[in-house]
Amino acid sequence: MIASGLDHLAREQLQQRFELLAEERFSRLQERFIDQQQRLASLQRFFTFSEEVSRSEFNGYAGPLLQLTQTYAWLPRITDAQRDAFERRARAEGVPGFAILDWADGRPSPAARRADYYPVFYIRSVNRLQLPVGLDPRSEPARAQAFSQAIATTAPAAGEPLDLLGTDPAQARGLLLVAPVYQAGTPAGAGPPMGFVTAAVSIRQLMTEGLPKPAEDNLRVTVRDTTYPATPLPLYDAGAGAASIPLQQTRTLQMGGRVFELQAVPSEVFANANRTSTAQVALLFGGLLSVLVAGLLFSLVSQRQRALTLVARRTAQLSESETRLRRTHRQLQNVLDAATEVAIIATDLNGRITTFNAGAERMLGYRVDQAVGKLSLADLHVHQELRERVRGCFDAGGQPCSPARAMLEASLHDQAPAAQHWRLVRRNGAQVTVSMQVTAVRDEHQQAVGHLAVCQDVTDSQRSLQALAARDRLLEKLSAEVPGGIFQFRLSADGSNCFTYLSRGMQDIYEVAPELLYADGAPVSSACTRLTSRPCVSRSGSRPGTSPAGARSTACVCRARGCAGCAARQRLKRWPTAQ
Repeated sequence: MIASGLDHLAREQLQQRFELLAEERFSRLQERFIDQQQRLASLQRFFTFSEEVSRSEFNGYAGPLLQLTQTYAWLPRITDAQRDAFERRARAEGVPGFAILDWADGRPSPAARRADYYPVFYIRSVNRLQLPVGLDPRSEPARAQAFSQAIATTAPAAGEPLDLLGTDPAQARGLLLVAPVYQAGTPAGAGPPMGFVTAAVSIRQLMTEGLPKPAEDNLRVTVRDTTYPATPLPLYDAGAGAASIPLQQTRTLQMGGRVFELQAVPSEVFANANRTSTAQVALLFGGLLSVLVAGLLFSLVSQRQRALTLVARRTAQLSESETRLRRTHRQLQNVLDAATEVAIIATDLNGRITTFNAGAERMLGYRVDQAVGKLSLADLHVHQELRERVRGCFDAGGQPCSPARAMLEASLHDQAPAAQHWRLVRRNGAQVTVSMQVTAVRDEHQQAVGHLAVCQDVTDSQRSLQALAARDRLLEKLSAEVPGGIFQFRLSADGSNCFTYLSRGMQDIYEVAPELLYADGAPVSSACTRLTSRPCVSRSGSRPGTSPAGARSTACVCRARGCAGCAARQRLKRWPTAQ
């Protein structure tokens, strides 16, 4: 009875260990399936919200996504009328012998004429093997099914399992994920897509990357495609020997609209690591009954406690990360919304607006939903001014740049770009002059992913400068026309008069240069003190005497008849303070 009871407890403990291992393996594989779909959706959004993507931009964006993925590719839609021009363009861009191909009789061949094509144009792979550039995958029925499903559902779709082209034969068995790309602002499903982004996923790589080798694994996992239950398709079998322990776990996962059944059974490694002898346990139990019972209970409780602690720790970490992310997002949004006097506008590499803060709404009159994803930074400028100021910009191919791209190009190369004055057009058609500084936004790999424009309204400052310039021109004109002299002064807090402008006539009267008022960074009050402390000069040029104490007198001491300096100074000292 004791041996039977211990054997039963041992089997329960064995089952718990197996279920924990199986659940952990299923959870990891589910995360990988979800991650593959999210990476492809990210590449889909990149093409959707970009006006035009170059080969280098595609390689820079798709390169970091190649984790547990064999290949990413871009397939643009080419009509039959565009075919010849597109093939010449591809050959001119450095793809020698480029032609649109079909897969027939186990090899690529020139495609037959039809309404449209979706050839492979850009491709990024983890190995030297490459999918033939120019191949239209729809020419093979097994792959055409995935494209039809993606168009019907307007979402990423997976075709039936097949051997992937252009991949390592050891990793060839897998799936082709397809996502349609529609123009931004165009309803999904309204007409054919402008292209597809595809991802080639190896099932063996998903099942083995970062996991124990089959000969060392505690589990033997098999995968079958059960999308059509009547005809299940085997996809993966680890090949390790299964143990004779009657334990089994089954889980169903989905990816790209297809259903996969994962089955896990214990391997020989698991059986050898958990083998017990009932006879030995019974003999030992005869002498150490209390110790073994206590140890067994402690083992069961502590194992469950460890599992619960691990789950609680992981849950707390995820909750803390989510809270931190929400707090950071909320702080960033609060900072953007608090900047009500400054317009902060973020764009992608093509100038399309992605962020529009409260200051931009107040300055330009657009709401966030009217600007983000619908307007570009160039749409807010005065088009004539934009064309004139960015004239003469050429891209790497020697072709003239668009005005929007030329305006933003400098921020990609200049670490500290200078602010420039631009005229922006508000939603009601009015114009506002701003000081705008554009800088590049970079990711963790220092790759440029967009631009950030910070704008400050300088319309009033411009008007003030224009008014001051007009005032100076008017004073200069009056100085030339009015006999004698003209001066301008301001009132200080103590009631003293401080000069801010002297005409040429007043400079001659006081024998003072304009530097006394405006040079050396001296304040106006200091310059006024220096000016009023100078003695008068009579017409004859004689410099009058000083006070008995020997210091310069601030009063007019010349007293010469007809002295213009004395007369002007006396009039200045008698000037009413209220004026």
